[in-house]
Amino acid sequence: MRQTYYVVFTDCKNKYLKMFKKNFRHVFVAIKYGNCVIRLEDHLMGFRTEVSTVKDFKDLTKQEKWNLIRVVKGERAPKKFSIWFWAPTCVNFVKNVLGLR
Repeated sequence: MRQTYYVVFTDCKNKYLKMFKKNFRHVFVAIKYGNCVIRLEDHLMGFRTEVSTVKDFKDLTKQEKWNLIRVVKGERAPKKFSIWFWAPTCVNFVKNVLGLR
């Protein structure tokens, strides 16, 4: 079965992220696999995985107010050391999941 990866931008209630544009304050990865959606998400307090079944993926995105970008998962790029690569942010988490450097 084919997997489709989405980078999902959504709002976050964290008061420190108010400087960012509304609905673009948090990012995570959603993987559509058949009738299931696997949600891989990083928070400051840890990692969260959620698996749910959906009948209509478009209804889910409208209901949750997700802004999506469909991506093709890449292979790991050559390692380049950067202290910011390992910073505990949701953006770096998404880059690691997708194999981006």
